[in-house]
Amino acid sequence: MTAILERAGSRSIVLPDGKKIAGKRWLAFAFWELVTTGAVTLPSGKKLEVEPKDWIETGKWLYKHIDGDALARHEVTGAEGKPLLDIESLMRGWQERIAKVESYSE
Repeated sequence: MTAILERAGSRSIVLPDGKKIAGKRWLAFAFWELVTTGAVTLPSGKKLEVEPKDWIETGKWLYKHIDGDALARHEVTGAEGKPLLDIESLMRGWQERIAKVESYSE
């Protein structure tokens, strides 16, 4: 599908003023026009205006395709930025428990 869309986007379209432009170039300009003005003039000459929620969604779509998906970054830390799991403390705790159990058997 990508190859088909690429070929179709490379074809020229004729604008109302008679100028020719590649479809994909027109589409890029149209998205910017839509995001910056809330309206776009289609190649047929018809003006398309969008509602605020559609304008916002168009802006999100445009930036997603420019910058890519937002990266999710998770940092897991405990209090004051310390590790959640301190292996040394954990081992000391287990050693204390083992020593306590061994003291019962003596």
